Amino acid sequence: MKVPDGLHVEVHGSGPAAIFVHGSMGWGEDTFPRQRELAGGGYTVVLVDRRGFGGSPPLGPVDFDRDARDLGELVAGGAHLVGHSYGAVVVMLAAQADPGAVLSLTMIEPPLLGVAESDASVSGWRDRLAELYAAAPSLTHEEFWLGFVRAGGAVVEEAPRLNELDRRAIEASMTERPIWGAQVAFETLRAMSCPKVLCLGGRRLLPGPMSLSARALHVVGAEVADRVGAEVALFEFSAHNPQLEEPVAFNERLLQTWAGGEPPVRAP
Repeated sequence: MKVPDGLHVEVHGSGPAAIFVHGSMGWGEDTFPRQRELAGGGYTVVLVDRRGFGGSPPLGPVDFDRDARDLGELVAGGAHLVGHSYGAVVVMLAAQADPGAVLSLTMIEPPLLGVAESDASVSGWRDRLAELYAAAPSLTHEEFWLGFVRAGGAVVEEAPRLNELDRRAIEASMTERPIWGAQVAFETLRAMSCPKVLCLGGRRLLPGPMSLSARALHVVGAEVADRVGAEVALFEFSAHNPQLEEPVAFNERLLQTWAGGEPPVRAP
């Protein structure tokens, strides 16, 4: 496995590679702490810190296409791909660039808002996020964090206490290229024969109706799953992070998915 210059990854175990890519406001270890356990089952678990997050220094504004190119170097030898949120779109872009290298594709609530703009919840959340990103240069880390969660409809009074890694992740997120601009080749992903799973949180434990962002993510998730031919895995008691909120069930689902993957076919 070739690691691009300047990119920090954590590698655990040995066996077929399983590469995990985080979303906004986080980093590899922060987003996938319980997935390290899968290294004991005969897999090489690779936790990626995207540029500017965790242990990876920034390299200009965050861009999903550059993240996908970084991931492409890691996946070249064949790997299972798992992406959360912004990272779910990154793994889709990496997969379409080298579909023969992908053993399986797991996407956790990808915010690919461009696929369902006619839905009021999707367009409403996108517009709120666009306003936030436009204002980001004038905001503190705490203000941006609050604006981000409130844009999705959450009622939050104040930001949590932030450590250095939190601040780095927020600062990088403030520069992210809006994910709804990603150009996904759905036909290419649909043609892939490997297992494809789209994970959604059912949010059954949350009071009241679904928030704006939750409704949008469900609409988008259903559309993406249909376009790429993915199975939908619903984690009823989770919100946006089933890998954190239902880690045992999530890991079991990953192992089931990985067991259906075949080694990539390479030209001699």
